[in-house]
Amino acid sequence: METPNTRTPTILILIIGIIIGLLLAGGFVLLKSAFRGKEQSTGTQETKGLLLTISEPADGAFVGTETLTIKGSTGKDAVVAVVGGTEDTIVETSGGNFSASNKIAEGENELTVYAFDPTTGESTQTTLNVSFLNEEVAMGRLLVAQSTTAEENSKEKIDKLRERLATKSSELKKVASTFKNSHVFGTISAINDTVLTIETKQGSVKTVFTDDITKFYSIGSGGRSTIAITDLKAGDEIAAVGVTKNDTSGTAKFIIRQEQTPQKRHAVAGKVKSNEGGTITLTHLTQTERTYTVKTTNETVIKVKGVDTATIADIKTDDVVVACGPVEKDGTIVAKRLFAIPGKFLGVKPKESTTSATPSSSQ
Repeated sequence: METPNTRTPTILILIIGIIIGLLLAGGFVLLKSAFRGKEQSTGTQETKGLLLTISEPADGAFVGTETLTIKGSTGKDAVVAVVGGTEDTIVETSGGNFSASNKIAEGENELTVYAFDPTTGESTQTTLNVSFLNEEVAMGRLLVAQSTTAEENSKEKIDKLRERLATKSSELKKVASTFKNSHVFGTISAINDTVLTIETKQGSVKTVFTDDITKFYSIGSGGRSTIAITDLKAGDEIAAVGVTKNDTSGTAKFIIRQEQTPQKRHAVAGKVKSNEGGTITLTHLTQTERTYTVKTTNETVIKVKGVDTATIADIKTDDVVVACGPVEKDGTIVAKRLFAIPGKFLGVKPKESTTSATPSSSQ
C-alpha cells in the first residue's frame, strides 16, 4: 500500500498563505495612500483661490433707477471694488458675501467687479453690462410695447394704457420689471431699412428688428434726446433693449445710442511702500518688483479700517491699500476711492508671476 503524498498539500497551503499575505500588504499600502490623498485633497480645498460670483444684477440687465445694487460672493473674505457708472465702491465681504451700491449713468454702463484677498495676495475680476433709462420713460414705452398687438393698437386703448401707467400700479411695475432684464450692447455693422446688424464685444453678431413701437434715444454729454432710425449709422454703439445676449435676433423696444465712451477706471491692491505729499507708491502683494503709483486729490474718498474719519495722513508704510480710479497715460491711478487695512502685510511670499486683476501700472 502506497503512502499518501502530504508534501503537495503543504506546499499548496504555503503558496496560498503567501498570496494572501501579499494581498493584505498591498491593500494596506493602497488604503494608506488613499488616506493621504484624501488629506491632500482637503488641504487643496482649504487653499482654493477666490471664486467671484455675481448674483445680482444679471449681465445685460436693463434698469429704471440710477442706484444699482451689486450682490455676490467670493468664497472667502476679501475686499471687493466695483468700478464703473458715475462712482466707484469698495467694500469688505462678510462671510464671503458682499453687497455694494453704485450710481450709474443713463445709457450703457460697463461695471468691473474686482476681488482682492489681502491675506494671500490673490485677485480676480469679472465684468457686466447694465443699461439704465429713466423709469418713467422706460415704463411708458414698455407698457405700450407689452400690451399693443395687431388687434389692440387703437388710440383709445393706448390712452387707457397711459392712464394705467399714471397710477403706477404694482401690476404695471411688474410688467416693466419683467422686461427690463434684457438688452445687448454692440456696434452697428449694417443697416437695412428697419433692421440693424450689430456686433458685440464678445464677437457675436445680432440681428435687431425695429417696428412702429421701437423708440430711439441718443445719450451723450448733453443728456438724453429722441432720435430716429435714420439718425443711426454703421459704427454707432447702441444698446438694443428687448434682445438678450443669448438671442441671435429679436425685436428691440428701445435703441439707445451711446455718443461718448466713459473714461476707463481700474482698481489695484498693494502694500504701501511710501506716502509722500498725497502720492502713494504701492508694491504688488505677491510680485514685489511691481509697483503702482496712486495719486490722491481733494475728491478722493478715503477709508481706513478701524478709523471713523480718515485722511491721507492715516495711511502708513506697510498698510494694505485698495484704490480705484482712472489711469493716466503714465500709468498713475488717480484715486476716486481708497480703502486701507492697517498693519504689516505678513504671510505672502513673492512669486515669479501671477495674474493681476488689472493692467500693470508699473513705473
